[in-house]
Amino acid sequence: MSTASGTGPSRRAFLAAVPVVSAGAAVLAAAAGCTGSVPAVPGPTASPADVAAAADAHARETALLAAYDTAIGEHPALSGTLRAIRAHHADHARALVALGLPGVGAGAVAGSGRPSSSAGSGSSAGSGSISPSTTTDPASVAAGTGPAGDTVAARAAALSALSGLERTTAAAHRTGTLAAGSALASLLASLCAAESGHAELVAAAGGAPTGGSATGGSATGGSATAGDGQAGGATAVAALATMLSAAHAAVYATAAAGGALAPLGAPAQPARALARAAHDDHRVLRDALVATLRAHGTTPPAALPAYRLPVEPAGVEGSVDLLSRVEDQSAASAWAAVGALTGADRELAMDALVAMALRGQRARLAAGLTPEAAAPAFPGR
Repeated sequence: MSTASGTGPSRRAFLAAVPVVSAGAAVLAAAAGCTGSVPAVPGPTASPADVAAAADAHARETALLAAYDTAIGEHPALSGTLRAIRAHHADHARALVALGLPGVGAGAVAGSGRPSSSAGSGSSAGSGSISPSTTTDPASVAAGTGPAGDTVAARAAALSALSGLERTTAAAHRTGTLAAGSALASLLASLCAAESGHAELVAAAGGAPTGGSATGGSATGGSATAGDGQAGGATAVAALATMLSAAHAAVYATAAAGGALAPLGAPAQPARALARAAHDDHRVLRDALVATLRAHGTTPPAALPAYRLPVEPAGVEGSVDLLSRVEDQSAASAWAAVGALTGADRELAMDALVAMALRGQRARLAAGLTPEAAAPAFPGR
């Protein structure tokens, strides 16, 4: 595995080269320990721009709910993964309504995450649930067949359309994130990351390969579209420094995973590719954060000599488990940074969060988790 100084040593040599520092100072990405926190909720005085952005995001989530209901009704053999993703979109819609902004969700449908088996048995739109457009027979689901027109080609077309809608929605959420107020930005960033992961899952269900960017952004940032410059002050510097500390830890941990996988031969090749990509991406992000902090006139925090890993990268299973945990802990720091930053700095954190969510999802799939278990509804939060 490549390192900053060239070809890296084996895992054993790498870990032997530096002493493990104390647990209190070296827990992997300890500075990013904000997982599970919730952003401040915009109050009634939120800007009109935020109210409009939240309403637009809710409309996009409602459109996705309707699209999934149609696909589930017409192609019941696909319902396992599609229902799980639909439930995420129902959660997203409810989270946007919970912001309490005027008009957000008014007259729209948040969904229950459980489409009814027929239009007649479901609740009306006004009561907060959506019924699929086509009734389904449980026997047809078990047999892998469905209504007339439920052909292999039709299923592939439906999955392709859903994947494209997820990508379009992710891109719109990304645009909203870059222009939103701090609290709304954190939520929209998480939704963008989730939709990016959904796009890969749905495409894979149709036989398409995973990989690439679902939003068109860069994991290391680019030209901000918000036009509000870079965030200044101690809050922005602290958020960037926390992301950098997490990146230092991630570089160490992904190198350890890659070293553990190196001698395992051909069966470990897919996991090695994941570890190599993660290692390279975290190094690029680390260097971008170092440059950004220097541009803010501050000294970037240095990497520690070693980090206590949350799990031992023993074999393929332990290594991909470590890779997924690294991404989840790194995503927590990026998610928190989104709300603290503006302009190009926010774009850097936004795109890093999406990339982390995708890599974490891929690692969980490589570990054998089902698509439903591999994708969190709110990455980073």
